[in-house]
Amino acid sequence: MVLHAYPDFHPDFAYHGWNVYCLWLSKHGRSTLGGKDVPTFDFVDVQLYESFSRAAQALESKGTSGRDYLVQWTRAIIKGWTVDFASDPAVGWPSSKVAVPASQLVRDAASPSPCPSSPVAAAPES
Repeated sequence: MVLHAYPDFHPDFAYHGWNVYCLWLSKHGRSTLGGKDVPTFDFVDVQLYESFSRAAQALESKGTSGRDYLVQWTRAIIKGWTVDFASDPAVGWPSSKVAVPASQLVRDAASPSPCPSSPVAAAPES
């Protein structure tokens, strides 16, 4: 289990995942198939349902609309971010940029959200 709390939003909730699958994407995101470099994963499904997530913080504390949050979030996921894998020698992988190409990105909108203000619940807003 990954234990991580946000000091600026519900610091009492310490069960956030933090780049849990980023190592897989960094190490195994590309494969060789028939001599061609291809994506290993057909799609990357990101679920936004955690009650005290950064999404909930944006909606509840900052007044961001669900639509605006999802647009910003999607752009950030496609652009990517640097993960400092090297800070933990046990991981055995260098720090690297992790990004999810738009052609592979799926946001799970089918799951019901336990948080009424989560982006999943707010997505129909226009």
